[in-house]
Amino acid sequence: MKKDIQNIAVIGSGIMGAGIAQVAAEKGFQVFLHDVNEEALQKALKGIQRNLDKAVEKKTLTTNQVQVILSRLFKTTDLKRAVHEADLVIEAVVEDTDIKKGLFSKLDSLTRPETILATNTSQIPITQIGSAVSNPSRVVGMHWFNPPTKMKLIEVIQGLETSKETLERTCEVCRKLEKEPIVVKDRQGFLVNRALGVFLAECFRML
Repeated sequence: MKKDIQNIAVIGSGIMGAGIAQVAAEKGFQVFLHDVNEEALQKALKGIQRNLDKAVEKKTLTTNQVQVILSRLFKTTDLKRAVHEADLVIEAVVEDTDIKKGLFSKLDSLTRPETILATNTSQIPITQIGSAVSNPSRVVGMHWFNPPTKMKLIEVIQGLETSKETLERTCEVCRKLEKEPIVVKDRQGFLVNRALGVFLAECFRML
């Protein structure tokens, strides 16, 4: 029986990565936010602080709660430090297959064998990304929507090698984050973007 997921590493501190990190810290997880660029990390943390300050203004959070949330959030440019204790790694870097596969190859050697490796891709096949890992059963898609702090839906994508346990544990984390996971197959566009493509095509025909 695998232990409950408590430590989350988010790789990439852009809009999506920073938002994911904020949500995870708010819901009680210890979070390491990683980026290769220190300035990007500083910008991300300032954005998170700004969001939390607005919540205080709206009286949805207290100052003490904000301090606790921030105490759970750590930034680092050291990938090994970011993931060495992680139970779940969520990758949120640029949408480039080679970059993602290169990153997952590194994560394969830097993380514990039971650590779940999730990708926030909106279009790249999960099976393809998983091919960079020695045990692709622990690789899963975890497609968040923008902004992560407000959008409830998360597509949990099962690659050809993704195990049932990985899928179930990822969905469990989504629910702890107070999100709504839907499990979809590893097909082009997954669910939302696939449906959106049909909708847009029909709009163009009408136009």
